Amino acid sequence: MKFLVNIALTISLVFSASVFAHSGAHGSIDNSKALSVAQTAAKSLTFRAMPTQIEGQAKTIAKIDKSWSAVPAENFTVASEHHGTYTVKAVNETLNETLYFHVNGEGLLVAVSPQS
Repeated sequence: MKFLVNIALTISLVFSASVFAHSGAHGSIDNSKALSVAQTAAKSLTFRAMPTQIEGQAKTIAKIDKSWSAVPAENFTVASEHHGTYTVKAVNETLNETLYFHVNGEGLLVAVSPQS
């Protein structure tokens, strides 16, 4: 039962992370916030797929390998920023895999892809 409570708490924190991910005004996140969103998403996506909204349409970001939950923060870097949208590069040395986490200006994860 305690395990289920911990899972439920983790999931609720993931979905509320986007609320904490922006600093006041919409469209005003910075590099550190984008990195934080990507790191949190990497851990969360090891448990289950994550729903998101892209241009008003519901999408689902697929679950990733559980080894992503152990990727250290220093393996996450901002690869690019374009008009307030950030692409965060993450390297999983265990799998020899790179993923790109796309975070919009409001601090919401909109996509994860193997290419930037």
